[in-house]
Amino acid sequence: MAVVTVREKWKGRGGRFCYLFIPNDSGRRYFQIHTNAITDDLATVYAATYGSSIPAQGSLFPGSFTLTCRDVDYQNDEKSPYFWDVTCNYSDAPDQAATKPEPAHKASGHFGRHAAVYEERNLRLARKPDRQFDG
Repeated sequence: MAVVTVREKWKGRGGRFCYLFIPNDSGRRYFQIHTNAITDDLATVYAATYGSSIPAQGSLFPGSFTLTCRDVDYQNDEKSPYFWDVTCNYSDAPDQAATKPEPAHKASGHFGRHAAVYEERNLRLARKPDRQFDG
């Protein structure tokens, strides 16, 4: 029901520095979390460690002023349910979300025929009426 220890794993830690004028550098840090209950799930581990023992999104890579944490991945260890492996990925590339995203219903095709119905209805509402009523 609780996190016992959090330690950074040194093996596999690394990054890429390109020395270009285009931001394209990256870094990775790995952590291992030990819990004391087999029932501890992602929500429990995340709430107990995110932003305190585990870097939060937006935090800086040690020794860098440009690399920021972009995503944090939690995975339960394959050998023991008491251990969680965490990977923190850092980058200095511009955030892709800053570009204009496609609307979700168009990108995924989720609404299918409903999207076409909504678009047709909106076009009808945007048209001027055929007749003017004076009254």
